[in-house]
Amino acid sequence: MCSISGGALKTHGTETYYFYGSTNGKRLAEAIHNQLLDFLPLLDRKVKEAGFTVLANTDMSAALLKQRQDDFAKAIALGISDYFI
Repeated sequence: MCSISGGALKTHGTETYYFYGSTNGKRLAEAIHNQLLDFLPLLDRKVKEAGFTVLANTDMSAALLKQRQDDFAKAIALGISDYFI
């Protein structure tokens, strides 16, 4: 699962979250985050662990992306593809 949020981030750049201790969530978050950084000129605010509800209440790998960019769908798709390769 990939959730995107841009409203709360007041600084420029991108950060990607996964649920505490989730190995697969971390892999997914890193794959998407790396593609975003490769594809768009964004400040790297890192991949981080968090306990957000959207990450906790799922039975699948999950990542939450926070950035203030609108043109990142291709980077997200490539990151998800990297996760499954």
